[in-house]
Amino acid sequence: MKQQYFNVSRIHGISDGVFAIAMTLLVLDIEVPQLTGAISGDLFKDALLQELPSVIAWLISFALLCRLWITQHALLEGGKRRSRAFVGLNFAFLGMVSFIPFPTALMSEHPEQAFSVIIFSACYALAGLALAGMWFLLERPEDGSEHPFSVPGSVKRVIILLPALAVIASLLTLVDPRLGVAVWIIMPFLGISTRH
Repeated sequence: MKQQYFNVSRIHGISDGVFAIAMTLLVLDIEVPQLTGAISGDLFKDALLQELPSVIAWLISFALLCRLWITQHALLEGGKRRSRAFVGLNFAFLGMVSFIPFPTALMSEHPEQAFSVIIFSACYALAGLALAGMWFLLERPEDGSEHPFSVPGSVKRVIILLPALAVIASLLTLVDPRLGVAVWIIMPFLGISTRH
């Protein structure tokens, strides 16, 4: 017999582990300049500036992952169990979270390439769609996993905003990739709170 419900504590555990690893992997793309011998201050500064796209990409993704973790955490509040469908969507969401270091590195290495920003945006759009599916299941009374659970409006706004920003960023990227990156730089600072 297939298990129909899963403990929220187990979902929290695996989710926290995936987020911790993804957040840690992000920083590995930032390299310490390999300079040997006597180097001038200007050469050192130039070498550090070459890592600036990697630092910016890390900041964007780290801030976005923080936002995703807070949003997912809010979807796990209330009740002690979640349905099999919810857990399936949660694994799809975690799949996107675990993949995020790749498009982040791609965008940091090739910020001038529209396709790298579009791949980055698509990853966050898919994560947002998985969150939307979890939200939908939580508010269905027939789900049977101690619901319906009312998802806070601030959490709904974040879930709706992610795919919308991905579309906007992708369209702007077709004009100029820097515009697409700018959308993602702004997103964590939009002041959207996930408080109830």
